[in-house]
Amino acid sequence: MITAFRDGPGRDITDIQFKARIVAPPGECEYLLEEKRMAMSFQVVFDIEPGPTAEAAQIRIPYFVAIVKKGNVLIEKPGYKGNFEAVVTLPERRTAFRYQDAPIEIDLPIGDEINPREIEILFGFQLTEEQLNYNRAQFRR
Repeated sequence: MITAFRDGPGRDITDIQFKARIVAPPGECEYLLEEKRMAMSFQVVFDIEPGPTAEAAQIRIPYFVAIVKKGNVLIEKPGYKGNFEAVVTLPERRTAFRYQDAPIEIDLPIGDEINPREIEILFGFQLTEEQLNYNRAQFRR
């Protein structure tokens, strides 16, 4: 989850610009054995709750997509992690809604050291240190 606050010192419920969660993204993955590559296509989907301080017409939600081996072992190769930003126009009525970001296409070469059956795709938010600490504090409650 990501929680964004307005600028300033306040960090309670009245200072929230928005909250967002990533929900199961639709997509597909195809292993092309003879070409030794994987072709992936998906769209990240967010459930968004505008907060009481959501004044801008648009919000920006930074997120990442990482290709890992099972067990969350990051594959240290170019193209196996990407940072993205969803630019979301808020509806006039500031109620919770679902947003599907633009399609992401990934074409990865797969060498002998990577078993395609062991690959997982992780989606997450690019959190600031303050947002990470806020999330940790919320989960401790």
